[in-house]
Amino acid sequence: MNATSTVPTVPCPTWCVATPEEHATNTPPLHRSGPVEGMFEYWQSEGEPITATLRGGVDDSTDMIAAELHTLAADAFAAAEWLEKNGTKA
Repeated sequence: MNATSTVPTVPCPTWCVATPEEHATNTPPLHRSGPVEGMFEYWQSEGEPITATLRGGVDDSTDMIAAELHTLAADAFAAAEWLEKNGTKA
């Protein structure tokens, strides 16, 4: 498996750009939080691809009932569409 990412670098949207003060002190944040939709929050480091992260305490040990799995699946599909629309495709 190739460890090199095939996700293109995209310009940083307004919500992820570090402030002039952060650049002046050389302390821009590692990530900037973007929109939150459903179970996902979007993140981006300046010059890096936009990514979606599960939020709200959902991790690999979270137990879910069928209704919650349907919500996760729908939100994951919506997150993939949002990423494709906003320039991040894999």
